[in-house]
Amino acid sequence: MDWFELYACGSPKWENIIDNVVKQFDSSKHFESVYIWDKQIYADFRATYNFPAGHSIKKTDFPIISEKALKSSLVPKRFKIKRTFGFSIMSKEEELAHCRSTGFEVGKTFMINVITHDANFRKKGYATIATVALLDFCLENNLVPLWETTEDNIGSQKLAKKLGFVKDQTYPVYAIEF
Repeated sequence: MDWFELYACGSPKWENIIDNVVKQFDSSKHFESVYIWDKQIYADFRATYNFPAGHSIKKTDFPIISEKALKSSLVPKRFKIKRTFGFSIMSKEEELAHCRSTGFEVGKTFMINVITHDANFRKKGYATIATVALLDFCLENNLVPLWETTEDNIGSQKLAKKLGFVKDQTYPVYAIEF
């Protein structure tokens, strides 16, 4: 692990202080937004959405940290063994996309992570299928998902909005390499 992210509150005063401190490091700054789930918007979407045929939806357990972090001696064992829930969209044995909790939860609230690894599977509705499966699970289990995405990830923003997520706040994030 050779980098970390620092999330700031968006206060101009703090942003100026952090800008001055991190400029001495190999760093970059971008903006992210958190979206709050509006269940009524989702219910309206879900009333007309049917899962497309031809793919299976599989509830899956995921590690909360990356393969690289699993190998690091700096990561405590409790994080290496922690797993979280999500749903994978499968075509035979191949995962097309998944939507999962990041594993960082406060009570029943958690952040969503949506991944379509292979660019050939993007813009085909697989991320929507995976996320709908996860959101239905949230409704059944009284869970509260939050959506976070970078300001330049238009696809993620469109999917969030389609599924009833409403932008709540935007803040700077600093990626610092060492």
